[in-house]
Amino acid sequence: MPAIQILIADDETMLRRLLARRLSSEPDFRVVGEAENGKQAVEQALKLRPDIVVMDLNMPLLSGAQATERVLAELPATQVIMLTSLGDLAPMARYVGAAEYLDKSCTPEELVAAIRRVHSGRDSRESGSSSNDHVNAVELIAARVALTEYEKVVLQKVVSTDLTVHQIATALSREEDKAVTDSSVKHALDRVMTKLKVEPRTRAAVVKRVLEAQRQREEQRGP
Repeated sequence: MPAIQILIADDETMLRRLLARRLSSEPDFRVVGEAENGKQAVEQALKLRPDIVVMDLNMPLLSGAQATERVLAELPATQVIMLTSLGDLAPMARYVGAAEYLDKSCTPEELVAAIRRVHSGRDSRESGSSSNDHVNAVELIAARVALTEYEKVVLQKVVSTDLTVHQIATALSREEDKAVTDSSVKHALDRVMTKLKVEPRTRAAVVKRVLEAQRQREEQRGP
């Protein structure tokens, strides 16, 4: 079986080198490159086409979130694992398309396990954060970018469930005891992405990845 190709992006040179050395010690891993800022991460990813990018959230030139958006827009088969010391905002890594997120205080063994989990296609929500993590993250984001109450509720559904837009609309209709249309949910998501400065070309890529994940889960369940 071919080795898992990994790109490491982190502006802290010592941490980046230590990660590269530790991951290279795994027999099924191959570290193909390193990047010290978000711009370089995008350039290296497009050149090397890795299976996995281990991406720091806070980097110069482009943030990890911006770099993730750009990488996934061009390389939908590549998976990103986000590393961050901002634990409260970590769940939002999923919103820009990251397959999984880890706090920088994680152990090397936890990162190794996450890489294998993501590469194998297993849904990291099985071992990911609690619902309280998602609630706290959305509350912080709502305060920082001035989301309306409705936008906040829709975003909460997106980051904490596997529901489709139609299912979100149905759930909100039931919870709020009034008709909520698919179009209303889509428009709310679009406003949220605008406020979060998610690039327009990336929105389609993120949706594509969500649909692909849903398709894979359905195939695994079988008839």
